[in-house]
Amino acid sequence: MSTRQTARAPAQKGLSAATRATYVAFIGCGFAFASWASRIPQVRDRLHLASADLGLVLLTIAAGSITALLLAGVIVSRFHSRRTVTAMAALQGAAPVPSRSGTWLVSCPSSSACSSSASRPLPGTWR
Repeated sequence: MSTRQTARAPAQKGLSAATRATYVAFIGCGFAFASWASRIPQVRDRLHLASADLGLVLLTIAAGSITALLLAGVIVSRFHSRRTVTAMAALQGAAPVPSRSGTWLVSCPSSSACSSSASRPLPGTWR
């Protein structure tokens, strides 16, 4: 085996690990978005949102995506891709935890929608 072949092997090993990590990150984001998209009617009904209010919620998601897109380059250049992906994966994994606590922890667009549901637990949640 030549030196050229032995030097290439560790680089390919690291590249395949990075490729797998990229796949996992994108698949995780895809599952999170698919979970949210399938629950839009349920969220609308539980928060008693009108069509205009739901449209505003969906618009803020798009605005957040654009903001994240603009900040992503700065964050990755400062903290490097491995640390950024690791931190964001941990954040994405921990994000559903507050919603499992049994009470509404989200801010509502109107106070009347929050006043009736803020003090009672969600059906089917753990206590």
